[in-house]
Amino acid sequence: MSTGDLLAAAVAHHKAGRLDQAASLYDTILAEQPVHAEALHHSALIALQRGDNNEAIRRLREAVAAAPGRAVAHNDLGAALRLAGRLPEAAQALEQAVATDASYADAWNNLGIVRRAMGELAGARDALSRGLQLRPDFAPAVNALGGVLGALGDGEAARAAFRKAIALKPDYAEALTNLGLSLLDAGQPAEAMAPFTQATALVPARGEVWLNLGLAQRGCSRAKEAIASFRRAVAASPGLAQAWNALGSALAKEEDHAGAGEAFGRAAALEPRSADILSNLGLSLSKLGRHDEGLAAVERAIALDPKHGEALFNRGIVRQQLGDFEAASKDWRAALAAEPGNRDARSNLIFSMQYEPAVDGAALRGAAEEYDRIHGHPAEQFRNWPNVRDPERRLRIGYVSPDFREHSVAHYIEPLLAAHDPAAVEIFAYAQVARPDAITRRLQGLVRNWRFINGVGALPAAQLVRDDGIDILVDLAGHSANNRLAVFALAPAPVQATWLGFPGTTGLSAIRYRLTDAIADPPGSESQSNETLVRLPHVFHCWRPPVADLPVARRAGAAPAFGSFNNLQKISLPTVALWSEILRRVPAARLVLKSHWLSRPSAVAQTQRAFAAHGIAAERLALSAFIPDVAGHLAAYGDIDIALDPFPYNGTTTTIEALWMGVPVLTLYGQRHAARVGASLLSQIGAPDFIAESTDDYVGKAVALVEDRGELARLREQLRPRLVGSPLCDCAAFARALEDTYRGLWRRWCATGS
Repeated sequence: MSTGDLLAAAVAHHKAGRLDQAASLYDTILAEQPVHAEALHHSALIALQRGDNNEAIRRLREAVAAAPGRAVAHNDLGAALRLAGRLPEAAQALEQAVATDASYADAWNNLGIVRRAMGELAGARDALSRGLQLRPDFAPAVNALGGVLGALGDGEAARAAFRKAIALKPDYAEALTNLGLSLLDAGQPAEAMAPFTQATALVPARGEVWLNLGLAQRGCSRAKEAIASFRRAVAASPGLAQAWNALGSALAKEEDHAGAGEAFGRAAALEPRSADILSNLGLSLSKLGRHDEGLAAVERAIALDPKHGEALFNRGIVRQQLGDFEAASKDWRAALAAEPGNRDARSNLIFSMQYEPAVDGAALRGAAEEYDRIHGHPAEQFRNWPNVRDPERRLRIGYVSPDFREHSVAHYIEPLLAAHDPAAVEIFAYAQVARPDAITRRLQGLVRNWRFINGVGALPAAQLVRDDGIDILVDLAGHSANNRLAVFALAPAPVQATWLGFPGTTGLSAIRYRLTDAIADPPGSESQSNETLVRLPHVFHCWRPPVADLPVARRAGAAPAFGSFNNLQKISLPTVALWSEILRRVPAARLVLKSHWLSRPSAVAQTQRAFAAHGIAAERLALSAFIPDVAGHLAAYGDIDIALDPFPYNGTTTTIEALWMGVPVLTLYGQRHAARVGASLLSQIGAPDFIAESTDDYVGKAVALVEDRGELARLREQLRPRLVGSPLCDCAAFARALEDTYRGLWRRWCATGS
């Protein structure tokens, strides 16, 4: 058989997939003619099909050496070198191919792909464009050009190319995916869902396509659908760490911390050196109460990337959960140094500054105004409103809060919602609540226009407010956890105010007013607030007892006892020093502290060390964790004679609860809102003697009162009636005063537009 016949037979076997027979015939030819270019070339292609790149490259080099004018051999050598990761050599071979035959479209396209892989974007664009001039209907090249254009920053042209590739090849899953990713990058998740959905129909066994669809759904605030897609992704591709990570993040937002922890754990097992995943895992473990493990995971993330802003932020959260508040603040400052645009880190830092004794009102305002400078002026901010400027019509009031649930804020908002006059105001509630509870359902029963906005982006949430025609939008969270200040920054309502949930200025110029009273924010304190202060007639909120028929707690022991059931974070080092002085002055007394933080052994040890530094032995401290049962929690006031208010961040709910249970509260009048809440509350029940003007006065009042057992007994009987008869518990009067305040703000806007 002639060489030509052998070659024809080998090619026929090759095309039919009979590789062994074809390879045998090529070897026969090469045994007779070792430099037969075509046999070398075809046998190299068989080596490629068998995965032997090195052998393929060797034979292709021999083929181009034997016949340097064959452009196809140069092209295939370039393709083999690209597969081997030898990009400069691949580019050289492909450049030789187009130099040999400038009309060879496939070689131009391959050269474009190699140049892109080398980071030579302009050269890649030029090569792909040249190839498409020769073969304009080649969908893979059109798709590749779209990728290059996107990398060059021309997203619109990239999307046009992807759409053209899809038009040429409607079942082209890769181009559909690329179009969806480009739309996601452009901030158009709703538009991205269509191509991603088509891709999942074409290649349902590929986890990446489900991951992409889930990301688009998450961007459209379709949390449940996103979780379902992420679950499809990990089912299809269990080794896809990014999908496990995305699933964990979605579950964490829904406060399914057990599910999130499992997902992040799977992701970390697959990519143990991913700082992103380790950071997420650490926070999730801490949410599950596994704080030490959580801290270790976040520490590993920071070791991998010391400037990882999210990991530094999460370490702050974990350290806060461990009761190390000073270290938490340092982490949030470090997170902001790494990522100045980290909105949550900035809010957390502003909130934590409220606890710092050395921070004054001017510093707090400065930090809040920095938040406004960075986050307070989004491009989508509304500049005008369609609300009818009728000063006397019924007002639409919107309350925005993450705390329409078991939370102290709910205890103040519930009696107000029940007391609002429906003839004067129509109430709307925007609930940033992932897991509604019994209190959520109770509040829903009081508000006809209830909107859940957890997972809803700032702009769609703002548009919802606008569509509802809200006249006055009221923030109930400030810089506290899960706030929606980003919605307020968009200015969806003509009048915006902040109230109740945060003891200071938000800094946002889009929020015009802050509701308060004349004691918490006395005349002369205006410079501490970015907002205009609006002082309510008596007190800045109302309260209703959580358990109507619970009797006053009888004093259980004979030895004198002081106590505080406040958040442990409020017990600053100056507070520890002052309370230690009281204990030294009353040697028989003990101090009862109760806080959910004290369920952590590390927080217990840290508290004991703080008091030991002032000579107070651990046995004089009675430390207990939070009691979840409300009646049990309130009954614990039977263990103390006098409640001590911490500073500079006073108690609020704890102060009122102590008074309701017949326990007097001593407070120190401070220099900013958080440090004057105690004075505001005590003034409402006519108890100025419980307000100290100095630390010496504070100690003196505590010592004198604890030694007057008769007065303590009388107070235990008198304080509840005084509280119930005060403006604090007159919720109907408070509601009327607040509605009158809203009316005044509305009339001002109708008259002036501001």
